[in-house]
Amino acid sequence: MLVITQPNYCKLVFASGRPSQTQRPRNQSSKSFRNLSNSALYHLLRRYVVKPQEMVAHGYPLDVPAGKTSGTVSNQGGEETEGNRSLRCCCRCRRNFYLTDDGEYLTKESCVHHWGKLHSLANDTKVYTCCSGDANSDGCVTAACHVSLGNYKDGPTTDYVRTRPCLFTPRDGNFGVCAVDCEMCFTANGLELSRVSLLRLDGSVLYDSVVRPESPIVDYNTRFSGLTEKDFEGDTVRSLTQVQKEMLNLLNADTILVGHGLENDLKALRLLHPTVIDTAVLFPHRYGLPFRRSLRSLVQFYLRKRIQTDDNGHDSYEDARSSLELLLWKLHSDLRQGL
Repeated sequence: MLVITQPNYCKLVFASGRPSQTQRPRNQSSKSFRNLSNSALYHLLRRYVVKPQEMVAHGYPLDVPAGKTSGTVSNQGGEETEGNRSLRCCCRCRRNFYLTDDGEYLTKESCVHHWGKLHSLANDTKVYTCCSGDANSDGCVTAACHVSLGNYKDGPTTDYVRTRPCLFTPRDGNFGVCAVDCEMCFTANGLELSRVSLLRLDGSVLYDSVVRPESPIVDYNTRFSGLTEKDFEGDTVRSLTQVQKEMLNLLNADTILVGHGLENDLKALRLLHPTVIDTAVLFPHRYGLPFRRSLRSLVQFYLRKRIQTDDNGHDSYEDARSSLELLLWKLHSDLRQGL
């Protein structure tokens, strides 16, 4: 699946159309907000661009250290090299397993795990959100093999591309606003990019493509990625290099890129971009870093909507659109208060 459509910026509306009563602050019409020009909106949104020091604190890829290779794997991947094999820790069940340097599994066993997170109840008891099992319970699902994060958290250290400054300054100063979200699959090298969706500010699709990872896929991560083997059939599946080239033609260094936990998407894309609005930064956790509010909880609290409820997995389009709606809700709320 590959979708590329030409930009067609329109009058500002909430990403889901006319804002519902739960989306806009009470006792306030959105008429003046919705009548803003694209240029005025772009300049208003720049107030929310993540500052350089915040990008550092949130782990954004700002530059690629010289002398490192893409084979460098972070400790979060749990890798230790032993001769011509690697010892890794499964990120799902925490069991150790071995791979050869070529990515062949030496440990051939299934992975029994909980796909949900531990949640604290009122009586301080912790249970898994997937099956309500306690912290010491056996896993509730079985996968064919163990998997690791690889260098997903720290990101790869080579093959990055950088968005370029626009060759000319638009007369109205509007360099564009887009939202992005990526989905990941597990390969022998860890989590790798498998789908990217890029939306315009009105919520329409600008670019959408399935991406074939550089390493063979060992688990499609369907519960979270929404992808299956069938999605990788056909001639429209792109390589990471192709996706990078196409995105560089759609974005420039001053395009505002919107997302949630956007540093992870930029690492997956191996893209260096300085102008971002991150809803994880815009709506911080009350305890501060390293705690973060999930996109799902933010959408439910502020927009009174439920997302990521499909048993077939997440949807990068839905997540990117939700980030846009949160940003527009924030802007509308601030304008209402005269901020």
